[in-house]
Amino acid sequence: MFKPLILYVGLRYTRAKRRTRFISFITLTSILGIALGVTALITVLSVMNGFEAELRERILGMTSHTTIGGYYGDLKNWEELDQKMKGRPHVEGSAPFVRGQVMINADRRVSGTLLRGVLPEYEPRVSEIADKMKSGAITDLKPGQFGVILGAELANYLGVIPGDKVTVISPQINSTPAGILPRLRRFTVTGVFEVGMYEYDRNMAIIHIDDAAKLFRMGDSVSGLRLKLDDLFNAPEISRALAKEFIGTYRVSDWTKAHSNFFRAIKTEKRVMFIILLLIVAV
Repeated sequence: MFKPLILYVGLRYTRAKRRTRFISFITLTSILGIALGVTALITVLSVMNGFEAELRERILGMTSHTTIGGYYGDLKNWEELDQKMKGRPHVEGSAPFVRGQVMINADRRVSGTLLRGVLPEYEPRVSEIADKMKSGAITDLKPGQFGVILGAELANYLGVIPGDKVTVISPQINSTPAGILPRLRRFTVTGVFEVGMYEYDRNMAIIHIDDAAKLFRMGDSVSGLRLKLDDLFNAPEISRALAKEFIGTYRVSDWTKAHSNFFRAIKTEKRVMFIILLLIVAV
């Protein structure tokens, strides 16, 4: 009679007399079943949350949630568009970029690479590259100095470290008396980043946007404007709204198109997890 009422009632109906042992067995089985169901619920929810966190941090930490480019090619007057994006609902940051495919040569090794030109002061608004540096810093990229930051796997393949020189070969050509030659430019490795995803660590290099514009002969234009949203899973809806607003002026795309395989994996994962949770709740 000194026990709490809830504990007393629970123990009273858990234990049975000799004539009702079967009821006691059913009670024990029910308790174990509920405990197992709750454990499964917690496990499934933890897996779902962990998968989403991994997706946000590693897979999509380097890509833009939404990209706005020129309707007829390169984007001109990106500063004006950047001002329009400031204070816009669901948009946390924006940054310009120049992008192109190149070949990087060091000693006798050559690798095809995606070269991205960025503004060091803008880039942390839309990506986590500044937090993924193994050596050097993104602010080491200065206009006119032709510095380059390589992915860890790419640097390892080329056998270079900060301070070494690499040759960047652009697909654009120069007409010379000796014939048509590709554009070459020597760059100094100023840093190495490691995202933890092979796609970026092996196939990406970053330079200053002014150097990229000179390399690709883009003048004052850029490839586009990258946007970071408060929720990456709302990117398709926000992109459609922007596309309707800027119809005929800008082209708008989002990460679900550039990384459609990841998007399909997420949809499949959520569908399967929903069925599992529904079965657990039913039990």
